[in-house]
Parts: sequence; C-alpha cells; structure tokens
Amino acid sequence: MTFISNPKGSPRRVEYDNAKSLLRVICRRTSKDGINFSALEIIIMPDENDPMDRQFYYLAVQRYDGINWGLLGNYNVAEQTMDFGLCFSRDGRSCLRPARGPAVFREPDSFESKSIYASDAMIDAGDHWLLLYRGGTQLHKARWLSHCDCSSCRYENRETPVTWLGYRK
Repeated sequence: MTFISNPKGSPRRVEYDNAKSLLRVICRRTSKDGINFSALEIIIMPDENDPMDRQFYYLAVQRYDGINWGLLGNYNVAEQTMDFGLCFSRDGRSCLRPARGPAVFREPDSFESKSIYASDAMIDAGDHWLLLYRGGTQLHKARWLSHCDCSSCRYENRETPVTWLGYRK
C-alpha cells in the first residue's frame, strides 16, 4: 500500500479521515536480490465502479493453479470501517475485481461489527479453502478519537477472537 495525493475538492476526500489529503492504493515492487527494488507500480486504485469513499489498505496474495488470488483490504472511509474483498490476477499487475462487495459481512453487535481483516494466506483443506480473519469493534478513527465519549467513537479494548471461514474450491 502506498499513498497518492487526494487534494481538497476531490470527490474521494473525506475531511474527518486521519489522512484526508492522501488516497490509499495498492502497489508492487519487485527485486531479484531482496536488496535492490524496482520503482513503485500502482496495481489497484479506486475506479468508477467503487464507492467514492473506497480506499485500499492491504493485499494478501496467494498463488494457486497459475492465478494470484488476492484478499483486498477495503477501507470505507465515510463509515470508518474495514472489510475485505476478493481479486485475482494472472500476471501480478492487472488485477480483476468482478465482485466489489465484502467477502465477509460485518455483523452488528458482534466482535466484527466495525472491521474485518483477512490473514495473509488461505489454508488448503482439500476440497475447500480456510481463512483466518479477525474482527474489531472500533472505528478506524477511534484511536485518534479516544478522548471522545460518544458511543460510536469509544475505543473498546476487547480481545479479538480469530474466526475460521471456509470457501469451496
């Protein structure tokens, strides 16, 4: 993930975000030796098919059967919530996102009511995939608003359960 400019007047800018002048996008760099890296190359950024407040927080990639499968962290800036969607690429540069919605829906009044983060890899369980994910009960901006006493912003220091999620191959 890297940042690009999100200037005043941009329809993608949300003034109460902690990085309002920046837009989060997914990039890649390559290296043959692990020391010298290529220049940043943006591979996923919000487009006309995304909500105007959509930004991207992370991309966990797993290669299977010649395809790069991605778990793409969606940051819903206006709501200050996180979820993740699925994407894929054959070449590691052109990423397709045919389903733009979340792969797992956040449940109200649950440990995952405000955020869901995917782990960095799926687990091959034979005829299906397993995925560990974690959820949260605080808004993205909660750590910057910890002084606030309103119920929608209050930081909750609760342990985050880990959940298994299965996908059929």
